[in-house]
Order: sequence, then C-alpha cells, then structure tokens
Amino acid sequence: LAGRVSCGEPMRYLCDVVLAYNGGNCLPWPYGRSSSGYGKLLVGGRKQIVSRLVCEILHGLPPTPEHEAAHKCGMGHLGCVAPAHICWKTHKENEADKLIHGTHNRGERQWMAKLTEPEAREILSLKGAASQQMIGDLFGISRSQVGNIHRGDNWPSIRPDVQSQTAQEGR
Repeated sequence: LAGRVSCGEPMRYLCDVVLAYNGGNCLPWPYGRSSSGYGKLLVGGRKQIVSRLVCEILHGLPPTPEHEAAHKCGMGHLGCVAPAHICWKTHKENEADKLIHGTHNRGERQWMAKLTEPEAREILSLKGAASQQMIGDLFGISRSQVGNIHRGDNWPSIRPDVQSQTAQEGR
C-alpha cells in the first residue's frame, strides 16, 4: 500500500486499542492528525477529532453545547487519545487548563507576538513616564498597542491585578 494503511485500520485501532487502553500514560494517535496535532478519523464520510469520539463513547454526548473534549494531560495537541485523559469541560475550563499545562499561546507564544515578555514588562513600567506614542516608537509598536498593554488587554499575565481576574475567567 506504499506507506498507506487499509481503510478500516484506524477504526480498528480506535475500537481495539484506544478504547481498551487503561494505562496512565499518554497514548498517541498513530494515524492522520489535524493541523493542530489532534488525531483525526473519517467516520461516515466526515472527519472527526478522535479525542472527541473517545469522549462521546465513554461519557456520552456533551452535557451542553458549550462543552468540548478536554485533555487532563495537556497533550491533545500531540495526539493523545488515552481514555483516562479525556473528559468534557467548558471552553473556559479548557482554556484555564492550558495555563496549568503550559500549552497556552499567550505572550511570546502567540504567533503574531512582536514583543518579548521583558519588553512588555518594560512598556508597563514606563506607564506615565512617557507618552504612549513615544513608548510605541521606542519598541516599534503602535500607540494603541501600548495602551492595550497598560490596560491589561494585551499581556495580562504580566499584570498581577489583571492576572488573577484573567485566571478566574479562563482567559
């Protein structure tokens, strides 16, 4: 098959291996994955995320439309499909878990970030010492971005007063 697997092999693996797995370690999905790393499988002509299928099989349909399949291990982006690691959580709870697992995309991890955390901290420390335009020119960002940092809209993790509120909200 020139490196390909037979049509039914991923489904067989899901049923015979994944659903029977009761180990504590992550179980990576060995077949196709989404662009974000989650295991995927073609079911009834539709691409499905394997961890969501596992969650539905083990825990039933999501309690509310706001619930999503979440990974207790924080390794869903690496294709983990271990049944013990997957449960229903709201988006807010799932986002809060990303902070705990260190899998968030805030700050420097955000793909469009132009600043490092030390630079953002310096911008925050300059609040009131210079105009936002001057600070922006100094760091090569817009005046409005400086204002966003000063207010805590951007880089809330560097502001203790905003950080506790953000963690409670799951942002």
